[in-house]
Amino acid sequence: MKKRCRSAFLVVVFLSYSLLNIAWVRGLRTNGVVYARCSINIPVIDGKWTTPTEWTDATEIKVENASTGQTLYIRVKCNGTFIYVLLDFVTDYTQSTYDYGGICFDTKDDGDTLAKKDDFSFIQLVGQANFLYILEGTGTGNTTGESWIIGRYHAHPESAGLGGFSGINDPYQSKAHRIIEFRIPRNGRRNWFEEGFHYGFYAFVSDYHSETLLEWPTGAGGNNLRLPQTVGAIGMNVPPAPERWGDIVFPEELWDDYNDLLLNNSSLQSTLDQLQSNYYSLNNSFNVLNDRFEDLQIAYSQITYLTYALSAIVIILVTTTFYQIFRRRGVRLKIRQ
Repeated sequence: MKKRCRSAFLVVVFLSYSLLNIAWVRGLRTNGVVYARCSINIPVIDGKWTTPTEWTDATEIKVENASTGQTLYIRVKCNGTFIYVLLDFVTDYTQSTYDYGGICFDTKDDGDTLAKKDDFSFIQLVGQANFLYILEGTGTGNTTGESWIIGRYHAHPESAGLGGFSGINDPYQSKAHRIIEFRIPRNGRRNWFEEGFHYGFYAFVSDYHSETLLEWPTGAGGNNLRLPQTVGAIGMNVPPAPERWGDIVFPEELWDDYNDLLLNNSSLQSTLDQLQSNYYSLNNSFNVLNDRFEDLQIAYSQITYLTYALSAIVIILVTTTFYQIFRRRGVRLKIRQ
């Protein structure tokens, strides 16, 4: 009974956090805040929407450039093990060799003009060499770009990133376009993050063809490098100073308990799966009924048009008949006279 009460308490507190989480971020920088939602729906890192619901439970950020008409959707979620980020560049329809995108974390959330040792950047080149590079801050150099180096963990087995080109299952755009997905370990062989529930965060995509850089926070001042340099040099010079990044907030105090509650509670998981199955069944039934209703509407329209046409023909025939009758009677009357 105590375990059930504890589980219910955790769920209630977590939901309360989701509604009142503004109180958790007092003192954060004002460049923007994104809240990472806890999820048991683990995405496949394959550069596309593997299923229509793969990212629907994640926090969404929309980034637009009104002057160029370019749009990027960022989605973020987490569990007790990984942080997942989607960069859905819905207006990039060209598979350029030097397209790339990335996410950056200031794990102490202490800003500064130079990237320091607690800052990490994950850059995904999505052209011919689809490879994830990990950059580490050094805190030295004369510019922000000079303060980055290619990290020793660039082949980290638990970190993953992949760029794709697809519109399948995508709720934003069905036409094939650029998509990048990331999976960054919360813990494991390489613990990227310091203790705490909020970190500095920056995300960007770059389209070589249109010379477009979209970034969050919007207007942070990232550099768009179009020339085909090495991805390390590109990655080092794109992010603006960490002090211009926004913040990402996690339910740190509930992270492990919430994750254990959902991932290890098979009955709850089964219930969630059943609810999802029922939803899909109802949705399919609704689609079938909707299709039949549309068929009935078409049939009704056709019958209505046919009825109108027949009515018009009958009216014309009746009118013509009466006209002929009256005309003949008129002729006969004239003859008799």
